[in-house]
Amino acid sequence: MSFEESRQRELTDARVMRAMAHPLRLQILELLQSVGPMTATQLSERLGESPANCSFHLRTLAKYGFVEEAPGGTGRQRPWQRVPQTVSVKKADLEPEANVALQALDRVLREREAAQIDRWVATQATYPKLWQQSWFSRMGISRLTADELREVGDKLEQMLEPYYERDAAGKAPEDALPVWLSAYGFPVAPERGQ
Repeated sequence: MSFEESRQRELTDARVMRAMAHPLRLQILELLQSVGPMTATQLSERLGESPANCSFHLRTLAKYGFVEEAPGGTGRQRPWQRVPQTVSVKKADLEPEANVALQALDRVLREREAAQIDRWVATQATYPKLWQQSWFSRMGISRLTADELREVGDKLEQMLEPYYERDAAGKAPEDALPVWLSAYGFPVAPERGQ
C-alpha cells in the first residue's frame, strides 16, 4: 500500500466519530497540525489544561489512529504527532448510530470553525499587510442542481488536495502559515412568508 493510499481514511464507526467530537481533542489535532510534534506538557501550556488531561486525550486520539508518538522522545517527554491522513465520511452509507455520532461531530466542528473565524476577525490587524490582503470569504446563494452541487464540491476538493498532500509530506514553504480552509454547499429553504 502506498503512502497516498494509506492516508485516505473513511470514517464509518460511531465510536471513532464520538471520540473525535470532543473540543479539546480537536484543538490538540489542530495544534499538532499547525505547530508540529508536541508533548502533553507543551500542549497543556498552550491549551490551559493539565498535562494529565492532555495525555489522556492524546492516548484516546492514538487509540483511534489520529496521532502517534513522534521520534526522539523518552519517558514523560514523549512528543506526539498527527498521523498524516485525509478523513472523509460517506453519509449515505452510515448506520443510524453512526449518523447520530456524525451529527455531534459536525456540530463541534462548526463551533470550532466559528471560533476560528472570530479569532481571525479579532486578530487580523496583527498580521502583516500581505496576509491581511490575502484572506478571503465567499458566501452567497446560487441555484444549482444536485449534480452541479456535487461537481462544485469535487472541484474544491481537487483544488485543495495538492496543498493537503504537501503538508502531509512536510514540504510546505518556509513562509507558509497554517490556514483554516472550509467551504459548504447545501440547499436552503426559503424564509417563511416568501
